[in-house]
Amino acid sequence: MASSLVTPQILDETLGALFIGFGFSTALFGILSSQVVSYYRLFRADGLYIKVLVPLIWALEFVDQVFIAHGSYHYCVTLWGNPLGLIAEKPLWSLILGQTFGTVVGTLVKGVFAVRVWRFSGQNYLVTGVLAAVIILQFVCGMYYSNRALAQPTFVTSIVNLKTIATLSLSAGAVSDFITAAALAWYLRKMRTGYDNSDSLVNSLIVYGLGTGFVSGGMSLTTLILYNVKPQSFDTLASFFVLSKILAISFMTSLNTRKSSHSRGRSNSNSIPLSGTGQRSQTLTDKHAEAVYGLGAARTSETTVGVPASLATSELPPPLPEGRFGLQPNRARV
Repeated sequence: MASSLVTPQILDETLGALFIGFGFSTALFGILSSQVVSYYRLFRADGLYIKVLVPLIWALEFVDQVFIAHGSYHYCVTLWGNPLGLIAEKPLWSLILGQTFGTVVGTLVKGVFAVRVWRFSGQNYLVTGVLAAVIILQFVCGMYYSNRALAQPTFVTSIVNLKTIATLSLSAGAVSDFITAAALAWYLRKMRTGYDNSDSLVNSLIVYGLGTGFVSGGMSLTTLILYNVKPQSFDTLASFFVLSKILAISFMTSLNTRKSSHSRGRSNSNSIPLSGTGQRSQTLTDKHAEAVYGLGAARTSETTVGVPASLATSELPPPLPEGRFGLQPNRARV
């Protein structure tokens, strides 16, 4: 009788969604692990803070993945032949704790990005304060949801009783991602010098910041929509499995892309800016290394964009006047 109440569509939206979410989260955890290995091979000289943060995020995601695997096994194997258990039993502790670990990872990663916004904005209290408030709101709501969900008698009652707090947490997550992407793009845009080599670096960072921010923000928004449109399905769980992995990968990618970005600067390291932008060019790379990848990021031998390391600390000659014998920005290729 119980089996007749469970249609193929219900199985697709519960066990099917859980299976797909587990598969994608496993693949993304593998990508995250490879990013961690690459990081330790390339950046052994990073500061202690980063060296602690990287394994911490990986360890949290590992435990999260173990909880996801336990939950998937429980619903797909342990409850085999008892389909009503999908919605009638208490919310599974491992999936609730998995969401808790995902919330912690999201808070750590977004906190790092908030520090970058703080540095790029010239310590703008308003922008960074709003961003920090939204991140804290998401964390508090996520922790409150986990605590209350464990006390709910059934999965269905947890959806009904905790819908408001869950919606608020997911909304705050999406807003924080979009604010971070927009703020980094805006302040990076102001760092353009008018020279192709440095501007190409800034443009690459803008594209990267917008890309990662809107991917994670879009995933947060998707999770929010699924939770409110199909609350009794496991689609929301599957989406949340993937969300925390995307945030962790975006953090690791921002660290590992330092090599390609600095090599782009080194490709023009035999030249000296001739139109008075040498100081600003040096500031660009300092902020690139310290703010974009910051928090104790390793320094490379190149300290300026377009200026050799041997000349980075020496006094540059006075700039040539612009005009007949001078050079105009975006026209000089030295």
